[in-house]
Amino acid sequence: MRASSEADLPTANHIVRRPENQIYEYVRRVPRSVAHLDRRPKVRHSLGTRDFSVAKARAAVVEEGLNQFWSALLQGDKAVDATDRYRAATKLAHSLGFSYRTMQEILSEANPREVLSRLDAALEHDTRGTEGAVEAITGTAEEPSPRLSDLWSLYERNRRAYLSSLSPNQYRKHETPRHRAIDYAIKVMGNKELRYISRADVIMFRDWWVDKMEREHLRADTINRSFSDLKGMITVVDETMLSHFGDVWAKVRVKSTARTKSRKWLPYDGDFICKNFLVPGRLDGLNIEARTVVYLIIETGARPSELCNLRGVDFVLDAKIPYIRVTERDDRRVKTEYSYREIPLVGCALWAAKELIKQQPAGFLRYADKEDYLSNVINAFLRQNKLRPTPRHVLYSFRHSFQDRILAAGAPDRLQTDLMGHEFDRPDYGAGASLKQKRDLLNKIKFPWPLGDVKAANEEPRAG
Repeated sequence: MRASSEADLPTANHIVRRPENQIYEYVRRVPRSVAHLDRRPKVRHSLGTRDFSVAKARAAVVEEGLNQFWSALLQGDKAVDATDRYRAATKLAHSLGFSYRTMQEILSEANPREVLSRLDAALEHDTRGTEGAVEAITGTAEEPSPRLSDLWSLYERNRRAYLSSLSPNQYRKHETPRHRAIDYAIKVMGNKELRYISRADVIMFRDWWVDKMEREHLRADTINRSFSDLKGMITVVDETMLSHFGDVWAKVRVKSTARTKSRKWLPYDGDFICKNFLVPGRLDGLNIEARTVVYLIIETGARPSELCNLRGVDFVLDAKIPYIRVTERDDRRVKTEYSYREIPLVGCALWAAKELIKQQPAGFLRYADKEDYLSNVINAFLRQNKLRPTPRHVLYSFRHSFQDRILAAGAPDRLQTDLMGHEFDRPDYGAGASLKQKRDLLNKIKFPWPLGDVKAANEEPRAG
């Protein structure tokens, strides 16, 4: 190997050797974009070595710290509100080697050495005129005090990466219940600052919810979902501001009773499916997309939201083992990372998939990102055509039936979770079930399918 040279380092121009002692130092002019905040003409930092390879490594650390420092300075300068400025101050303190503490915390909790270190650093930056750094080091940045009405905007700002991955419909379904939870909290407690919400306020709010539940015959899950949405948003604020607003919201879930417990959908019986759904022409009242979803969910157990968002490329029908794939998308999130999977097509599912792609090579169009609309259309058809043995039988019941069928067939837990898109609650070793293993299981449990013609109707369902 050849010896290192100064040209190897992209920042080599910032590493110079002092002539009087041959020790390397890092020298860099303050960027023009931040010069109004850091008034030093140049940054000089001794690297404490005559060995260039050592100097090279130390210079990289110095440069990273400088870039973080300047970035935090700019963030504070551009901040439009107290929350942004406070967050910038915490980052700035970190870039200078300190955790952000308020002045009161420094004086009451820090040891004398830390106090002196902070004072020395504050004096140095005060001399330079870097006011933001002084506030960050001494903990005197203005502490924001957001109100309940600020929760969504703060949450939205600090969860951009997650929210940007949602489809428009997913975003709406994520946002709407959180706005509703905030509105209920303000109705009961007033638009309080988060720091002034007490445990007594939270208990009063829970009592209001319990009264509402009894009065309106609501399920306990409705209350707990509202609390969960509020706590989730407050947690994001706490993480951003290093605050503890969420402490008073701990352990507020309402225990469900037999009356208030959410009722699960019931699975369809296998004989009922064969006699009522797998008869040629029985589902002709549904348009081809809705009909295809029913046939697919019967033999794949996939979620309706996964099926109605399949594109043409997600149907692999010319392979030795035809299958559909639930895969990552730029414009939509799947439920969990375990939802990514490939599901073989057998029986009515394979037939229906071929018919759909023959007529619509692009896959599902009408119900893409409209899974609620799809469910309403199909459930209305089931109700109108007396295909719901009880009110607890709906489209999703086919997924429950599929789970029961693969369980009854003796499928190992790992194979079940790979097909259902669930988390496997053990150490995740290996690649999981193969397509052939899945296909063999599905062939074992598939329903008989008498071939029939699919109508090309695209009408909404008609009553039977």
